[in-house]
Amino acid sequence: MVSKEGYHTLKVKVGQNFEQEHEILTSLRSQFPDLKIRIDANQAWTTDEAIQHLSSLEALDIEYCEQPVKASDTSGLKKVTDSVKINVAADEAVRNKNAAEQLLVDKAADLLIIKPSLMGTFKNIFVTKQLADTHNIEVVFTTAMESAVGRSAISALAAGLASRIEHRDFLPVPFLKKISMKITA
Repeated sequence: MVSKEGYHTLKVKVGQNFEQEHEILTSLRSQFPDLKIRIDANQAWTTDEAIQHLSSLEALDIEYCEQPVKASDTSGLKKVTDSVKINVAADEAVRNKNAAEQLLVDKAADLLIIKPSLMGTFKNIFVTKQLADTHNIEVVFTTAMESAVGRSAISALAAGLASRIEHRDFLPVPFLKKISMKITA
């Protein structure tokens, strides 16, 4: 059903009630075995909680988890990255080119989530992408609430830099109702 609607990846916000979120993720994986599932903890967990929660999700084939710990906790992010099988992405921690460079040098994450509008200049974006490439770290470009024109520009930029773009399109409400009815059934 999901791929018939044109969706191949789903991003789920987590960090409020892990037991409930685990149930939802388990149900999603059961219903949609081919769906790529990403989770975003939005800095909600301590380092130990992140390791515990992500370890318990490993069987669900989660593509990656965005920013499981506070953006300022680079050592905690690295500890999580080194301790779990699920890929860990730095998101809010990638505030600018210098922060991205430090994350790469520290090997604190498996991926970088870059919001071009926050990076300052095209040169900063390009240099950060090149540096990530030299460290074999994947870059995912996303938006920071840009308009349709801004999202199009970021898509073109990401395509030109041979990177992934995370689409911030929202699922239509009727589609969400279908999913939630199956999850709660």
